[in-house]
Amino acid sequence: VAPPNESKPPQANSALKDLLSDPLRPNDAAPTANAIHASITSPGAAEPQADQTSSPDRSDQPDLTSAYVQDVDLGNGRHQAVISSEPINYRAPDGSWQPIDPRFEAIDGGFVNSRNSFEIDASSRRAIVRLSTGTYGIGWEPQSLVLTNNSQETQVLATALAIDRALTGTLSSDARTISYVHDWTSPDLSETITSGPGSVEHSVIIAHLPLSPTGREGGGEGQLSLRAMLHLLPGLQLVANGQPQTNDFTTDGSIEVRDMQGNVVVELPPARAFERDDPNVSVSAQYRVALQAAGEWQRTIETPRAWGDDRGRRYPVVIDPLIQVGRWKAIGPGTSAPCTLDDPIAGARALPADQG
Repeated sequence: VAPPNESKPPQANSALKDLLSDPLRPNDAAPTANAIHASITSPGAAEPQADQTSSPDRSDQPDLTSAYVQDVDLGNGRHQAVISSEPINYRAPDGSWQPIDPRFEAIDGGFVNSRNSFEIDASSRRAIVRLSTGTYGIGWEPQSLVLTNNSQETQVLATALAIDRALTGTLSSDARTISYVHDWTSPDLSETITSGPGSVEHSVIIAHLPLSPTGREGGGEGQLSLRAMLHLLPGLQLVANGQPQTNDFTTDGSIEVRDMQGNVVVELPPARAFERDDPNVSVSAQYRVALQAAGEWQRTIETPRAWGDDRGRRYPVVIDPLIQVGRWKAIGPGTSAPCTLDDPIAGARALPADQG
C-alpha cells in the first residue's frame, strides 16, 4: 500500500469529512488493460529528434484527459491519448481529473472509497452500501435468502442480522474488498463488497447446498432468491426492458438507474451465480423488482434451484450483483463511443454520449 499523501484532498461528502482517516495516495500508473493508445501530434509541431531534450510549450493545446482518456505528454509537441473501456479518472471537487484509486479507507462506522466515479460508503458490520454521485444517491441493503417454488410460495432460509449482532467487516490487504463473515442468521452465508474503477461488486457466498427450514433439499423446483432493498433518492428512475419502470417488473437483462433527463447514472448488468473456485461455471439469474414506496424497491435475484441442486455443483457458490458506470462500446469500424460518460462530482449526472 502506498504511503499517505502529504496534502489532504477535498472530500466529496461533507458528512464524512471529519471521519476519514489520512487519505491514501492514488495509484500513479494508468491502467493498461482494455486500453487503446493513440499518438497525436499538435498542429505545426516538428517530429521529435533523438538529440532533443526539451519540449515546446503546450499551454495553448487542449488537455484530452477525461473519465476514459488519459492525456500523456510525450514532449516535442506530441502527446498520447490512452483510451480505456473502463473509467480511469474521476472528477475531483476542484474540477480536475484525478486517477481513480479503488481502495477503501476505514472510518468511524464503516468504510469509504471517495476517489472513484462515485463515492462508495459501506457499513462496518453489514454489507449495506450507499453510492453518492453529487446530487444523486443510491443504496441497497440485503434482506433475506429464500426458496421460491413455481407457485411463488416462499420459505425463508436466512435473514440479515441486525447491525448490533453482526461482526465488524475486515479489509483485504489491497484495501479493495470488505469481507463480512457473520452478518446472516445462517453461518453458511457470508458477503464481500469489492470496489473497482467505476464499479462496486456485492457478492453473497453460499458455503453449502441450502436446505429448506424442514431440513429437506429443495428437489430442484423453483428459485433460490436473494432479496435486497434498493433505495433511490428523488430525481432517479429505473429503466429496464427498454422503458422506464413505474411498478413491479422482471428482466433477464440489465437495469439502468437514470435521471429524469434520461442520462444513465449507473447500470446493474445482468445478474448471475457461479462457483467461487471456477467462475466460468455459472448460470444466468433474473431480476424481480417490486415497488414498495416512492424510491423504495425490493430487488430479488432469482437463480434456478435446479442449478444449485445439481450433484456436480461445487460449493461455495456466489450470487454476484454488480453496479457500475457505463462502459465504452464500438459503434463502427475504427470508432468507439461511451455507453455512459460519468461526471459525478462536477456535473452530478452522467453526460450524454454525444459529449464524449
